[in-house]
Amino acid sequence: MIKRIVNEIRQRPPYKWHRHIGTLAAIFFVFLAVTGVAINHADALKLDQRHLASDWLLDWYGIDPETDSVSFAIVDGRRLTGTGASLYLDARRVATTDDMPVGLAEANGVLAIATANEILLLTPDGNLLERSAANLIPGPIEKLGITAKGQAIAKTPVGIFLADRNLLAWKPSQATATWSQATAVPAQLLEKIGKAERRRMLTLERVFLDLHSGRLFGSWGPYFMDGVALLLLVLVGTGLYMRFSKRGQ
Repeated sequence: MIKRIVNEIRQRPPYKWHRHIGTLAAIFFVFLAVTGVAINHADALKLDQRHLASDWLLDWYGIDPETDSVSFAIVDGRRLTGTGASLYLDARRVATTDDMPVGLAEANGVLAIATANEILLLTPDGNLLERSAANLIPGPIEKLGITAKGQAIAKTPVGIFLADRNLLAWKPSQATATWSQATAVPAQLLEKIGKAERRRMLTLERVFLDLHSGRLFGSWGPYFMDGVALLLLVLVGTGLYMRFSKRGQ
């Protein structure tokens, strides 16, 4: 008798809707919960530092290989190339930057690379030794080169400045210099650098944010997530209906 009554209740439309919608919505709620927790702890999980190198996902986002670059030849035949975000020694990424390089100097067994606002010192193997703000030298750096004695020298709108042996202190100078000149990057190397930079342009944090909002699925994605929210409202509504209709019996 009791079993028959329970079965009859379960066959009523609100109960059917509640059961079916609950099953469907559970999948999306788990999905939203997982992405929401990940986003909430993005800093701890370092999601902004985790990059996705999947070519199909990069294609989905429309991220193209990086093509802008400035390159300088090194005496031993290698190349130092900057993309505005990274520095590469040949095809190996050796440092991050905020600007394109404006010059290169090889002095005292050290590679000095200058952007307008920063000087980076690398070992010949490409290991970063030091980076310092270019305010050690008055004015933004325009050029970097070497003197006849092999000393690093920089040119700014204010004048010319000569580096000490450690390339950490700079003083005004009238010395003549051979300035480094940017040259074209060989096509094969440029392709490798472009692909490497492309694979650093999509972070896991962005993907989680786009998954959570639905934007990963295109212009209709947010509307789809709105539909998931409506499912929750229907689930709440049918649940409340069953709760109070039961009480009224």
